[in-house]
Amino acid sequence: MKTMMKRILAFALAAMLVLGMAVTGVAADPDLSQKLQINKIAEGDTVKAYKLIEYNTSYNQYIFDGPFEAFLEAEKTAANYNSTVTVEEYFTKRLSQVGVATLLGKYAATCSKDPQNYPLPATSGEETAGEDESVTFDALAPGYYLMLVSTDPSNSKIYKPLSVFVQVKNEDGKNVVSVYAGGSKLPTPATPGDPYEINVKSENAPVITKEVRDDSGIGADWMSATSANVGDTVNFSITLEIPSYIGVTNMTLDLTDELDGLIYNVGSAKVYRTRNADSFTDEVIDALTENPGTYDNDTAKQKVEFKLDYAKLNTNPNQSIEVFIAYSAVLAKEVVKDDETVPGTEDKTYNRATNNAVLSYATSNEPDNIKTTEAKTTSVYTYSFFLDKRAIEVDDEDSTLLKPLKGAKFTLYEDDGCTKSIK
Repeated sequence: MKTMMKRILAFALAAMLVLGMAVTGVAADPDLSQKLQINKIAEGDTVKAYKLIEYNTSYNQYIFDGPFEAFLEAEKTAANYNSTVTVEEYFTKRLSQVGVATLLGKYAATCSKDPQNYPLPATSGEETAGEDESVTFDALAPGYYLMLVSTDPSNSKIYKPLSVFVQVKNEDGKNVVSVYAGGSKLPTPATPGDPYEINVKSENAPVITKEVRDDSGIGADWMSATSANVGDTVNFSITLEIPSYIGVTNMTLDLTDELDGLIYNVGSAKVYRTRNADSFTDEVIDALTENPGTYDNDTAKQKVEFKLDYAKLNTNPNQSIEVFIAYSAVLAKEVVKDDETVPGTEDKTYNRATNNAVLSYATSNEPDNIKTTEAKTTSVYTYSFFLDKRAIEVDDEDSTLLKPLKGAKFTLYEDDGCTKSIK
């Protein structure tokens, strides 16, 4: 009897546990994950979601990612809050949604500059844009996310870091979800099941324009081509334009110029904010470091590298940048050659020196994603001719030709009075 009673009690207890578990499951909140669509992402560019803050199981407390919590502690201290203010209070009560969005952009730059101390967490999701230029995250769990966009080299976009907050609030005993992006609350989708939508902000990549100074007095002062004599100094200008990038604290800017038939004048490169018809003004001091390679007499080539200091150029992060990199080179004697034929002509040659400039750049948000602009080329033409002095005698070997004068020497002059000789 006792044994039977024990079995009945054990069965009853098991039944109660099963029922209890079932009741708990019914009472629990459904999945509060939300669907988010991010628009204006160029086809082939990828969005990655990094979850920096999550909720506990009761949705009444934040759980911070460790490195992000350390970052917030440092920010709180820098803002002169005392130790009684917790990181959570600082983040949730002392900062507005816009302030949080700005702070997350700063954190993205910090992670890029100091990944050892501030590593980003593992991605919570990753989506690549298609032809419709949008990505959709089907299930973003409640919490704060940092969204970073990597651009394909063919797109060359600079995207602003995007903050996304899937917020949970208890209202009348029920958990209600709202979604914020970039500091603004997003409208609830009209049709249940449709995604929340946000447009990400981006800017075009930096661009350069290459020009050469033309002193002929014909046409513009700065052109894509000019002419000069061998040994002349030729002046070049590269215009660098960088849009305003909110959330980007730094950029690496490396300019490379491949000279062909030109010898770089070491130390001639400077950066200016203004270019006039025949001069530059408002120099940006210490904004450029040059690294000229050696001129190769056999190939007539030389590579020159310039490293630009973004912090020196970017005095106002909210405005675009336009600066001029000025430098000079000497037209080398190796440029005088006759192995290049003008297209569409016969037995006519030209002598041309060229230089091809490209800019390589990367933002503080994507320091390892180095992109390169298209090469910009300028040309410097010069002229050559062949002198063949002969005696008024028939050549012994060929009676149809006059006899060449061996050892004949010539002096060329650039003026009609023959007073200014050309070397």
